[in-house]
Amino acid sequence: MERWRQWCSLLDAMPVLAGVKDRTGRYVFVNRAMAEWFRARGVEMAGQRDAAVLSPGIAALVREAEERLLRGEELVLETECNQAEWLPGSGEGRWLLKKTL
Repeated sequence: MERWRQWCSLLDAMPVLAGVKDRTGRYVFVNRAMAEWFRARGVEMAGQRDAAVLSPGIAALVREAEERLLRGEELVLETECNQAEWLPGSGEGRWLLKKTL
C-alpha cells in the first residue's frame, strides 16, 4: 500500500496528464493534471472507462491496444493522436499517449 501511495504522489506531481487503469480498463487513479483537464471539459475521469468519455470508435481502438499490452504482445504502446478526435470540443492539438504494463 505504501508503494501505491508513493506512485500516486509521483504521478500527482507531474504536470502532464497521467492515469492508472485496472485490467478491466477502469481508471483507478488520475493525477491532478488529468482530473483538472477533463473536469474543465465537464468530464469526471475517476472510476470511468474510456467508453464512457470517448467516442465509441476511439474507445474501441484504445481497448484493443490495451488488450495487446495485457496479452504481452506489446511492452509499450505509444499513440500520437489528434486531440479533437479523442475528445470532441476540447480544442486543437496533438497528444502522445504512452501506456506500459
